Amino acid sequence: MSKLFEFEKFPSLLCVPNKTDTSIVDKVIECEHNETKSTEKIAFENKFKEYLKDCFKKVDVSAYTKVDLANDERKLVLTLYCDQMFLECGVQEYKNNQAFRDLQVELNKLENKTEQEIYHKCLMNIFKK
Repeated sequence: MSKLFEFEKFPSLLCVPNKTDTSIVDKVIECEHNETKSTEKIAFENKFKEYLKDCFKKVDVSAYTKVDLANDERKLVLTLYCDQMFLECGVQEYKNNQAFRDLQVELNKLENKTEQEIYHKCLMNIFKK
C-alpha cells in the first residue's frame, strides 16, 4: 500500500464523531508542531486563512463531543480535515479566486517533500494498532 494512499485514508480515520477524542486530536497537533516552518510559510498559511475567513464562519464540528472544542487549535484541525461544508467552501473559493490559486502555487514551491513524508507518517502512526 502506498504512503499516499495511507494518508488519503487519514480523514476517514480521524473524522469519526463518536470515536475521535481530545487525545487523538492533540496527537495530530503534535505532528503539526514537529514540522519546521519558515517565516515565509507561516505568512502563506496566514494568507490562506484570510482567503478562507468566510468559510471559517460556516464551521460546525459540534458532532465531536469527545473533543474539547474550547481550544482553537483542536477546532482548526477538525475543521481542516473533517468539516465537509468548510472543505466545499474552500474549493469554491479556490475556483473563484485567482490570487488564492497563485498563493497555492507559491506555497507548493516551498514544500519540503521530506518534511511532508515525516508529517504524513506521524499522522498515520496515530491510528496504527
